[in-house]
Amino acid sequence: MRPSIAALLSLPVALLALAGCASEPDVSEVRIVSTPWNGWDPDHDPTATTWTLLPAEGEEADVGCGVTLTVVDVGGDHAVLRSSEDLAPTNDTGGIRLRDTQDEWEVERGEVVEAATATTDGGCRFELSVG
Repeated sequence: MRPSIAALLSLPVALLALAGCASEPDVSEVRIVSTPWNGWDPDHDPTATTWTLLPAEGEEADVGCGVTLTVVDVGGDHAVLRSSEDLAPTNDTGGIRLRDTQDEWEVERGEVVEAATATTDGGCRFELSVG
């Protein structure tokens, strides 16, 4: 029994359709980089610290400057973190937006969300990402 021409020609189309169904794997980790800063010591040499959390609700880390970040939701390509205090988002020039503070941060795969403690004389900057 020989396969029909139509069946043979439809095989590549079916394989392409199945390949298109493949997607990125679920979030495998949540990364937080914390860097302290101050505005008065010109010799301050900040040291960044990195935390890697499991992508599970309730995972948390004390990330410096009195801030705890907790994973509150995880989807296929994102995670939502809640901070123990309101943080200020950074703007395009590297400054912080003190009037737009928030305590919940959604981080999509492939992006880095930047935030900082809502202070002007010293604090911490945070880079949030998922992998």
